[in-house]
Amino acid sequence: MQRQTATYLVLVVLAVYLLWPSAPPSPLRPSLVPAASPAALRRSLSAARVIEMATQSPLYNVRVPDTPGHAAAKAWLMAQLRQIDGFELTVHEFVDDTPLGRKAFANLIASSAPDAPRRIVLGAHYDSKLFDGFEFRGAIDSAVPCAMLLELAAGLSPLLPSAPPDLGFDIVLFDGEEAFVDWTATDSIYGARALAAKWAAEDRLARIELFTLIDLIGTGRHVFHDAHPASSGVFNRLADIEAAGRAAGWISDYQTPSYFRRGPSRMTVEDDHIPFLRRNVPVLHLIPVPFPSSWHTHADSASALEPKPIADILGILAEWLHSLVRPAARRNLRPRRPAHGMTKDEFLARIGRECDQYADAFESWDELFSLRGLDMKKRNIPVRQRRWILRKTEMYRQQHEPSDD
Repeated sequence: MQRQTATYLVLVVLAVYLLWPSAPPSPLRPSLVPAASPAALRRSLSAARVIEMATQSPLYNVRVPDTPGHAAAKAWLMAQLRQIDGFELTVHEFVDDTPLGRKAFANLIASSAPDAPRRIVLGAHYDSKLFDGFEFRGAIDSAVPCAMLLELAAGLSPLLPSAPPDLGFDIVLFDGEEAFVDWTATDSIYGARALAAKWAAEDRLARIELFTLIDLIGTGRHVFHDAHPASSGVFNRLADIEAAGRAAGWISDYQTPSYFRRGPSRMTVEDDHIPFLRRNVPVLHLIPVPFPSSWHTHADSASALEPKPIADILGILAEWLHSLVRPAARRNLRPRRPAHGMTKDEFLARIGRECDQYADAFESWDELFSLRGLDMKKRNIPVRQRRWILRKTEMYRQQHEPSDD
C-alpha cells in the first residue's frame, strides 16, 4: 500500500510538471538557440524587442550623467549585459570637469574572449542630452542603438564557442557623449575620450580591427555614408548584404533605393569614434546624414520610432557579424546544385582565367567570397573584371547559403 501510494504521488508530481504551463521567455531576451546560418541569426532578432527595451525600461529615462535617471539606466544596462553568456562586463568609471562642475561617468564594456588578439568594437552612447524646458529621453539618441547592441550580442552569444579563437567582440556603451552646454573639444564625448586614452596607455588600440559606432537609428530616412577609407571594405560588404536582402525580400520597402550609399564620402560627424580615429583605429560610423528631423527635439520619443528601418539595419548587421563569427560556414554548404545548374568547379571554369589566377592567389575558395573591390584593386585586378567577379561570386554565394535546419 505504501509503495502504491508513493508511486501514485510520483505520477501526480510528474503530470503536474509536464502539464504546468511553462513561463514565457523574457520579452527582452532573444532565444538562445545557435543560428546555423546568417539568415537564422537575422530571423532570431526582433525589432519589436529592441523598441521594447528602448522605451519600456529604465533606458527610456532622462539619462543626463550624474542624475538618478542616468543611474537607473546604467544599472539596467549592466544587468542586461551580465545576462548575456560569453561576455564579461567591465565598468570604466572616471570623473571629469564639465561646464557644470565635476561629474562622474561610467563606460560599460562587455567583452567576449577578452584575451583574443583581434577585436571588433561595437559602440553606442547611453547618456542623453540636457535640455531646459523639457525632458529629453533620446529614443534614437541613443536608446535604440543601445538596445540594438544588446539584441545583437544576445543573438551572437550561442555562436561564440565556434568563433575563431583569436577573435573577440567588445560591446561598448559610452557615457557622456552629449555636451552639457555647447559642443566643444572639452564639452563632448567624455567617455570616448577617456576610454581611448586608457586603451592607448594599455596598448590595446592596436588589437582593434574595426571600431563600429551606431547612432540616431529608428526614425526618418537612414542614409549611411562611406566616410572612412579604412572601413570601405566592410561598408561595401554591408551594402552587398542590403542588396541581397532586397533581392531576397527580407529588406522592407521602408526606404529606397538603399540605406548604404556606396562611394567615398567626405561626410564627417563629430561623435564617439573621433578619439579612436585620431589614434589610427579603423572606424565604421553608421549614423544617418542628414540627421533625422527629430534629432535633439522633444519629438525624439517612443511615438516616433518605426520598426521597419530598425529591423532592416539589425538584419544587415546580423548577417555581417555572422560572417565574422562563423567564417567556416561556407565550407559546410550542402552538396546541392545552384539554380543555374553549375557546381563550384564548373562555376570557377565559367568565371575564366582571370578569376582562376585570382583565386589561386589566396588560401581557399571561401576567401574568394570574403574579399571585395578594394582587395582586388590592391592585387591589380582590372575594374571591369573586379565588378564581374564580385557580381558572379555574390550570386553563387547567395544560391549556396546553408539551410537553417
